[in-house]
Amino acid sequence: MTHKKNEPFEGSSFPLRVTVQKQKEDLVNPHWHEHLEVLMILAGKARVQLNGKLLEGEAGDIFFVNSNVLHGVEAVEAGTELMGVVWDVHLIQPLLEEVELQHMYQLLIRSEADPVLARAGSGEWNKYCDLLMAIRREYEACELGYRTAIKFHLFQLVRKQMGRLADASDLLRLTRDYERLKPAIAFIEQNYGSKLLLQEVAQSVRLSLFHFSRLFKRGMNRTVQQFVLEVRLREAKRLLRDTDLPMAELSERVGFCNANYFARMFREHTGTTPLNMRKQLQAVVFEEHHPHE
Repeated sequence: MTHKKNEPFEGSSFPLRVTVQKQKEDLVNPHWHEHLEVLMILAGKARVQLNGKLLEGEAGDIFFVNSNVLHGVEAVEAGTELMGVVWDVHLIQPLLEEVELQHMYQLLIRSEADPVLARAGSGEWNKYCDLLMAIRREYEACELGYRTAIKFHLFQLVRKQMGRLADASDLLRLTRDYERLKPAIAFIEQNYGSKLLLQEVAQSVRLSLFHFSRLFKRGMNRTVQQFVLEVRLREAKRLLRDTDLPMAELSERVGFCNANYFARMFREHTGTTPLNMRKQLQAVVFEEHHPHE
């Protein structure tokens, strides 16, 4: 049975997790999530399932799991160990200052990127391995500035994977589209808490509703309505984590017409209720402040 997995870090200020799985046959039960992930076989041999394809791996092999990709890992021999680094797609976006990088990142998330980052002993293996080991050390030590260091190493890893994308013409078009859409994106992010009329959003970029809707879908790979919902749910998670607002007030703050509709949409897109999410986020916040308890 496969399912969408909700990571315990969802909604936290640092949505990333490093795990090591061992001493069991099913190292990773088949599932999918919207996050990005890198898997590295630390010891033994394993069979990696990615969107129905089976890839054989041995100690040192490193795999990239894209957003919304069904994946699972099965140990082939005793003593197999697997390390996973999973992070929310928004985690490193503040580091992507250049528009070209922003679009390459979006292209990567949408692409059918090669899932094999590096095989043990290959030319690029040392660089990938060093970055992953550095992320693990920082994550486990939790020393001063460890989050910044992890983001830097993660950016270097993702940058290498983005470098494999060769569709320059799509990149150039997406860059132009995004530049045209930036005022509309800013308008949505500033006004998500109120009733948003699509005509008003379109007017922020001086386009007709028809042409704006087409441009937005092409440039953002989602409709305007889908993007607005994403922004509202993202802000709802932040308020669930940082406040004790009643659900009626919280839902109104993020632009939903009533608490029941908010709860229904929240569950539909996250797989859990706002109250359960609040408990999960509070547990994550506690763990962040007490990492060794």
